[in-house]
Amino acid sequence: MYFSIAGYVKNIANDFIVLENNEIGYKIFVSHPEIFKIGRKEQIFTYSTINQTEQQLIGFKTLEEKEFFLILISTKGIGTKKALHILNKIDYDKISELSKKNSGAFFNEIKNIKTKNIENVINKFKKQQINKNNEKYKKILLALKNFGFKIKDIKPFLTEKIINSEENENDITKQILQRLNKFNNDRTR
Repeated sequence: MYFSIAGYVKNIANDFIVLENNEIGYKIFVSHPEIFKIGRKEQIFTYSTINQTEQQLIGFKTLEEKEFFLILISTKGIGTKKALHILNKIDYDKISELSKKNSGAFFNEIKNIKTKNIENVINKFKKQQINKNNEKYKKILLALKNFGFKIKDIKPFLTEKIINSEENENDITKQILQRLNKFNNDRTR
């Protein structure tokens, strides 16, 4: 199984690209082939599927898209073709936004998906986001503790809104570090 393949785009079709790496052309099915340009070097995150008649590589521009694909195919009634079709209809950012609103509206255009399956996808996606945010929270808390701050001083600044933001751990840690330093300076005056 391949985690990712880096190479040059040699061909673009309706539902796949050919990515050449070390003179081997990999046919990789993608949700949005139109975003690729022939001759451009790309790193594609991949998922491999094998059945009785064929072996396929499914490709993703980002890890987040791949993670959402894995959520989709882990849901009863959604296979790789339907999952790619769903990803073709809507991008990852829109899915993330709609799942926060608990809206399955992005599935309205997709045929043959039961409401129960839509709810399962949304719940799995939310659980994945919570797990990511918990990891983010732990990393930021540990970094700030390593700077010598006490947990009781850190927690008021480490709000759910900040953790759920799109900013990365380093940027959030810097922001909170500045606020903590300002808070400590104000407190000692």
